[in-house]
Amino acid sequence: MGENNLEKLLMELKRDEGLMLSPYKDSVGVMTVGVGHNLQANPLPKNTKYPLTETQAMELLRQD
Repeated sequence: MGENNLEKLLMELKRDEGLMLSPYKDSVGVMTVGVGHNLQANPLPKNTKYPLTETQAMELLRQD
């Protein structure tokens, strides 16, 4: 996928899923942050400070 297409996809996911900079429980009770980053399946380091920045949240999305 070209870089331009990837960025479009990320922006669509952000629009559709929403962006939460602090951890929250999703609709099925899973701790989540950013744009749907599952903290139970892929926890962040213990020293992570919240709220995340939008840049940090988008980097998580790119990694996911």
